[in-house]
Amino acid sequence: MNNMRLFYLQLLALVFLMSGIQVFAQQNIESMINAVENEMSQLRQQNYDLLSPENFNKAQEEFQKARKDFDQRKDIRGIMEKLQKASRYLKVVNEVGKQGEILFADVLQAREDALVVQAPEYAPALFEEAEKKFLEASGRLEDGDLNGARNRTLKVEEAYRQAELRAIKESIIGNVRDLLNQAEEQNVKDNAPITLNLAKTLYDEVLVILNSNRYAKSNARETATEAAYQAKHAMYLASIIKKLKNDDKNWEKLIRDFEDRMDNIAAELGFKGNYANGFTETEKDIIIAIQTLKEENKTLKEDLAQLQDENQKLETKVQQYEKTVVTELQRKKEREEKLKKIEKMFTRDEARVLLSENQMIIRLYGLTFGVGSAVIAPDQFMLLTKVMRALREFPNKKYMITGHTDSQGNDAYNLNLSENRAEAVRAYLEANMNIPPQQFESIGYGESKPIASNDTPEGRRMNRRIDVIIDLESNIGDN
Repeated sequence: MNNMRLFYLQLLALVFLMSGIQVFAQQNIESMINAVENEMSQLRQQNYDLLSPENFNKAQEEFQKARKDFDQRKDIRGIMEKLQKASRYLKVVNEVGKQGEILFADVLQAREDALVVQAPEYAPALFEEAEKKFLEASGRLEDGDLNGARNRTLKVEEAYRQAELRAIKESIIGNVRDLLNQAEEQNVKDNAPITLNLAKTLYDEVLVILNSNRYAKSNARETATEAAYQAKHAMYLASIIKKLKNDDKNWEKLIRDFEDRMDNIAAELGFKGNYANGFTETEKDIIIAIQTLKEENKTLKEDLAQLQDENQKLETKVQQYEKTVVTELQRKKEREEKLKKIEKMFTRDEARVLLSENQMIIRLYGLTFGVGSAVIAPDQFMLLTKVMRALREFPNKKYMITGHTDSQGNDAYNLNLSENRAEAVRAYLEANMNIPPQQFESIGYGESKPIASNDTPEGRRMNRRIDVIIDLESNIGDN
């Protein structure tokens, strides 16, 4: 009887032991899967999957098989064999990748530059051809044919550079070309040849700029914008002139329409136009009114500069006082009061005002840009005027303008777009606030600092933003 009891106890212990071994083995396999997956992710970030594609794909296949077997609770030894195979392939990827980093350094940079300007979207055929050439060259490297790989680097780099240039051109002048084609279809040259030729000349100038220096995008984009305007202007003029040719009465309608438009301007300036002897008198009055406004604006700026000087002196006295009397609690209370004051300047759709340690953040949800654009539209000027009012509450502090995007598109393009938008806002505020340039900084973070989920349209809308950050501890007078 005792022997039988001992047998059952030993059997029970063996069952527990086997169960523990099984759990340990499962945990060990899961750890190996995570390690291989992390290694693949790291190699992909280093572009080693491009430099040794065949071995990387084999590693990925073995890893996916192992993952599937693990999920289906298949034999552990088989899973381990697949993971070991994947690791061996990744070891080769790492070795080839280190060689390729040096050998294909210029190629990788050219590819990155092409991605920044969205070559896969604007020049898909050229970019795909460059990818094929790169795959062929990296295949040579994987086969150990260093000379063969080296001999192909210049052609691969040139292919990416061609895709980059085509993408730059298409992004800048594609719209202009479409407008000129539209003008051609409408026979605009019959009624507005001068304006249409001006648009064509500007279009050709853009091509010359980009062909001589593809990175002179600012000048090219400015010229392309003018070309697009002239093309649209030509189509508008052609439509008006065509109507005038059809009926002489349209001349009177056109002139009276122009008078009405001048009257709209005159009314805003406080008087009514007089056209008894043509447009000259009203035009002169408008110019005088505008000049008067400019003088008033100049006076206001001078007054503002004087007030800022006085404010700076007061700020200095306040700082001296704070050092001896005002407690941190009182400073916090003052900041909260200013926060409430600034909050009242904006609607909830325009901005949120936040305090974060020694920073005040004006989060501009209402400041929007066109898709892929960094140009501030006139309908945004009123919101930026409110921002300037808020910043004048802290005249001696440093301001940081940060740009952010959602996760749509590639990382490099989003980073570049966020930098351009932040710089555009910085330049606008600096130009209109009459303060030292060193008081402003701008930086773009792309999609790296989301404040909401990018999985929903509302979340992406919140992530596409400009933050104006006031450094409450800074003092521009210290620099």
